Amino acid sequence: RGEAGAPRLAAEVGVATAMIKSSKSRILDAMFGQPTAGFRWLTLQIGGTATAPTDNFKQMFQSTAPSNPLNSSGEIPSFEDLTKPN
Repeated sequence: RGEAGAPRLAAEVGVATAMIKSSKSRILDAMFGQPTAGFRWLTLQIGGTATAPTDNFKQMFQSTAPSNPLNSSGEIPSFEDLTKPN
């Protein structure tokens, strides 16, 4: 149960693989599971009330480290960044 006794449940949320890829977010890529039938899946804890719904997406996003981080900003470097002499 969530705040004020509101029920909480786990919900599988699917996002199209193309949407994750086009976001270019290494954190989203790390959060969502492997592709299945064109979707990447994530289990969210949802709860609250109809007027004040809650979920744990923000907490998950903030606590997920991208796999194989390439730069300190968390962004995927461009081809030019990767091939520029130091």
